Amino acid sequence: MTGRRPVRLRKDPFPTVLPRKLIPLVLLAVFGAVLASACGSETSESAKNADIINAVSILENSGLHEMDEAVEKDGTISADARTTAEKLQTVVLLTEWPKDLQSPAKALAALFGDMASVVEGDDKAKAGAAINKAHDGYHDFTFEVWKHLYDEAGIKGDSTHGH
Repeated sequence: MTGRRPVRLRKDPFPTVLPRKLIPLVLLAVFGAVLASACGSETSESAKNADIINAVSILENSGLHEMDEAVEKDGTISADARTTAEKLQTVVLLTEWPKDLQSPAKALAALFGDMASVVEGDDKAKAGAAINKAHDGYHDFTFEVWKHLYDEAGIKGDSTHGH
């Protein structure tokens, strides 16, 4: 020997079956799970209202009113009518509506489904009628949604339909 001491390997004070590089990731995942469970699974009322406001804004800015006007004016069916109906149906079905709006939401989603199924067909009268029904249904529904939101905000809102 040359006078050097043999190197002793230290015993790991924290033996684990995980590779050391993964320990921080596991701890982060556990910490995240603890935080998530501490926050609870209930969505806050303000978050629910924000989701409702987002959904009603999408409905109101969808171009459905203009589609109905084009049908009324000259029978034109918009090239994106089916896609619009399917997107609106998806928004309505995936939004967590308050109990008093759940049934009207399902009815509106059905109108959008009906519209999507006929707008690309040969029967323009049927397509126009479906667009008109969806448009009228959307106005009735968004009126009820805004009434709900006004109540939530403590505002005496407009009690008439408007465009």
